[in-house]
Amino acid sequence: MSDFRARLLGLAGAAVIFSGMAFGQNLCQTSAALAVPSGAAFLRAEGQTELLPPIQVTCSTGTAAGTANIQLFFSPAVTVTSAIVTSSSGATEAVAAANGGGTSAPGIITPGGITFTGITTSATTTTFTITNIRVNATAIPSTVGSAPTPVSATAFIAGTNVTPSSTGTGVPVAYALNGLSPSKEYSDNGGANAGKVIVAGTSLTSFGICNPINASGTASPNFFVSVVEGFQNSFKTKAEETSPTGAPDSPSFGTRIAVTFTNVPSGLSIYLPTSVTTGGLTLAAISSPTATSATNTPTVATSPSSVNTGGLYFVPSSSGTATAWFEVMADNPGAIDTGYIGVTLYATANSISAQSTMLTVATSFAPITGATTIPSFAAGSSTVPLGFLSFTACTTSLLFPFVSNAAGFETGIAIANTTVDPFGGVAQSGTCTLNFYGTGGTNPKPGPAPNPNEGSGKPFNGGETYAFTLTSALAAAASGNPATFTGYIIAQCGFQEAHGFAYITYAFPGTSSDSMGYVANVLTRGSVGPESLGQ
Repeated sequence: MSDFRARLLGLAGAAVIFSGMAFGQNLCQTSAALAVPSGAAFLRAEGQTELLPPIQVTCSTGTAAGTANIQLFFSPAVTVTSAIVTSSSGATEAVAAANGGGTSAPGIITPGGITFTGITTSATTTTFTITNIRVNATAIPSTVGSAPTPVSATAFIAGTNVTPSSTGTGVPVAYALNGLSPSKEYSDNGGANAGKVIVAGTSLTSFGICNPINASGTASPNFFVSVVEGFQNSFKTKAEETSPTGAPDSPSFGTRIAVTFTNVPSGLSIYLPTSVTTGGLTLAAISSPTATSATNTPTVATSPSSVNTGGLYFVPSSSGTATAWFEVMADNPGAIDTGYIGVTLYATANSISAQSTMLTVATSFAPITGATTIPSFAAGSSTVPLGFLSFTACTTSLLFPFVSNAAGFETGIAIANTTVDPFGGVAQSGTCTLNFYGTGGTNPKPGPAPNPNEGSGKPFNGGETYAFTLTSALAAAASGNPATFTGYIIAQCGFQEAHGFAYITYAFPGTSSDSMGYVANVLTRGSVGPESLGQ
């Protein structure tokens, strides 16, 4: 409904109220009172179609039939989002009915509230019951960890044989607070690690892309993302999202929760379970492509073999973003429900594109649409994104603390790529960049180490050792490098499990030769070593 139409209907509703006033004062002669017989309700602060509890307005000491008009106002101001059932009049699903054999009237949305006109009754003490009012709760202030904000209602009643009166001070009819608590990541959803947070906030774990993830054997979840109710029954089934009085609101589905992954690197596959049951809460995965898709189960993955036995489905990603949706199929209205969604990652060795940005996960209510779908939620309702994993190139940094080929010295250098081993290691390959640091003067330019096995510029292969002299290394690193050098070298190799050895000889003419050797130091700074990510 456009803003113009809403204002026009609001003015029309107000005009009907005042033009219908008469002062026979037989239906209601005393001030009206407003009450919430079932108690105030909790509203999801993220929701745009939140259902208010039944509201009653009572007036008494009347002696004859009449016609009442009721206008409800809310504080803080909220927009009524009850479904419009008659477009020509603006009549909504909200309804006001009188006891004692009177007729009911549909509500028409007016600025600041909703209006009901022409409610006829024959009762001497009349109670008007108003039901099926839905409101957009996103405008109600709500802060995690703070007391919920009350939504108060005030009614003004007038009409034929009705004494115009107000119910006075607003009566709390609902409280708004976040329906979805911030999510966390857990190492397990049961057993010895139950409840153990593995990462939270913006903590960062680096993963070498040379490591396979769940590429062999039987896959298991690498971590679990929790989804937690902000208050009891904020997660609702389709039946619970429906107005209990049988209004024609027709929810399309139960509460849905979106799980969104961002910064997904190329080559990484994400698999999620088709259903999750934790205690009394059951979440069912919804097939793509949108949050408003019909309630249907995604197709279980049949490959790769390591994930095809766990009832998992593949979550496609586009431009580094992958989103999955889960619908509440069963819950425990009397408890705070928590669900744990297992996330299984898959990648073969060296198939992921290296990136330093973190893979993040965020949860939110869904769908995020206009207030025409029941339920619907506003943008920005996501929990704090969980940043936990970056994918970086596999490297080893080696320190050769003393090398020289000056004044009769020469240094032999050997670098072994030991990624081939009897322990199940995965063969890797990559070049090694040599960085020269001497005392005084200008350092030689860095560059690739010589490859005497496969040829200049070729990577070092797994299972091979590459031996060369410092003299040849200076020439191979960059043209224009000095012929001699004394200092130390840091070799940055593009593979894990690199090891080095240096052998220094001294054979100045006219003297006896001498030599010594040492093992290069493996530096932890600047290297990405093996990581265990549940594979």
